[in-house]
Amino acid sequence: MKLLLIDDEPHVIEALRLLESWGKWGFDQILEANSIQRARELALQELPDLVITDILLPDGTGVDLIHTLNELPVVPQIIAVSGHSDFCYVRPALSAGCIDYLLKPIDPVDLHKAVSKAMDALQLQRQQKASCEKMTQLSKMYREKLVCDLLLQRNTVDALNKLNQSLPAGSSAQCRVLLFDTGCLRTGGDAFPADLLARLSANCSDNDFIFCQDSTFPGQCIVIYLGGEKAFAALLKRLLQQLSAQRLPFCVGCSEVLLFPSQLPIGYQHARDALLHSPATPEQSALTVWSVQMDAPQEPVTLADTRRQLLSACLTGDESQMQAALTRWLAPLYDTPLTIGTCRQVSHAWQKILSDWIKTYRERYPGRFSMQPPKMLHFADYLDSQGCATLMPAVQAMSVQAMDLAHSIRSSRPDRDMIYQIEDYLQLNYSQPFNQAECAARFFINKDYMCRKFKTVFHMNMVNYLHTLRIDHAKTMLRATDWKVSRIAHEVGYPDEKYFSKQFKILEGMTPMEYRNSF
Repeated sequence: MKLLLIDDEPHVIEALRLLESWGKWGFDQILEANSIQRARELALQELPDLVITDILLPDGTGVDLIHTLNELPVVPQIIAVSGHSDFCYVRPALSAGCIDYLLKPIDPVDLHKAVSKAMDALQLQRQQKASCEKMTQLSKMYREKLVCDLLLQRNTVDALNKLNQSLPAGSSAQCRVLLFDTGCLRTGGDAFPADLLARLSANCSDNDFIFCQDSTFPGQCIVIYLGGEKAFAALLKRLLQQLSAQRLPFCVGCSEVLLFPSQLPIGYQHARDALLHSPATPEQSALTVWSVQMDAPQEPVTLADTRRQLLSACLTGDESQMQAALTRWLAPLYDTPLTIGTCRQVSHAWQKILSDWIKTYRERYPGRFSMQPPKMLHFADYLDSQGCATLMPAVQAMSVQAMDLAHSIRSSRPDRDMIYQIEDYLQLNYSQPFNQAECAARFFINKDYMCRKFKTVFHMNMVNYLHTLRIDHAKTMLRATDWKVSRIAHEVGYPDEKYFSKQFKILEGMTPMEYRNSF
């Protein structure tokens, strides 16, 4: 704590220093002034906890100084000292806020009692301040809870009513919703840094900002700005600078100006839309403001035509083939600007493919296949060596994950038998032209050995197995679609409709149309 002694007589200040054990009270700094002007300078600069001042000084009275001290952000306790016992000096000092009045020469017992009284008052003052701060914090937390309830569609009617009641009668407020994201690509990813959140909120007025978070997206921080538009640009610049200083990949989506609190849910959705439209290239602006063009949904990443190709590449264990299949899958995206939303779609789609494959092989090899789904691709997986976000680094990261899966599949098969891998390959590529020699070469196995082993394991040769597989898929199409027989023949790998019908009758004892009509 800090003690300020004020007197124009040096021996009085020296006596005040020696008559009390200030260190035992917790004072670690003792400041001195011999005039009103110097005392004001020190008080404004140091904010002392206790002031002992003479009433009569060369450039004014201690009462004038007391009025100045009462205007400090934290008002100190004040003990007045004077050589005058006249009540005309005592009353103004006590009325101005002195806790006690001492006469010169100073009696050590009286000084100790006065200091003790001042310390009790300081303790009470601190308790009251802490209580007030706690109530303010509780009020702030409650307001944040109401805002989160409204944004996240929880108890919306109650939250809206209570937020409206917090506004002055007959008034309205405007706001912007900002969504700060440091975990751009993942749900359930890295949390928004708590220390950064504390610094952001500490540098913002409680009246202008409300901070909250959605537990579904821990890498994001929702900021409600309630201040004027003139100050918005400067405040936002400061927040972005603080984020940039963390050297974290981040982006910010910002809504347009809306009414508070009724349009908060709209603002949150618009901020999220703006975030998804944010460019994924760090060299471009980290802030994206919502516009009406963002109402149109982004085109989804399509997977239907490439899923089999991807798993086929995985089964062969050929990394170059896998990268080629991934590049074909993502080909429609190479000519469009890469946004956070596009990256997120790719990450989620790839995670879904891996999860489905892993589930399939857990069911196929119970107790043997134990691979867990890998972590979803993070923003760093899209950055090249120059720090620019592109798809090629993501393709490489996906290829590594696919090769890990291929290794787990091979390790989980009974006796690590390659023939089961070949069966999977046929299941995925039944509609493609088939050549036994090419298949053996793809899996680095002798053709004759492959054919013998396949017949031993599955009790039919590879050609008949493929016919059975194709006809099974054709039966499903005959039941589920109204496609012509010629189209179904082509879909399952028979370019000749007559040959398809012949094989169908050999296996099913009826023609394709007879089979369809039986349902």
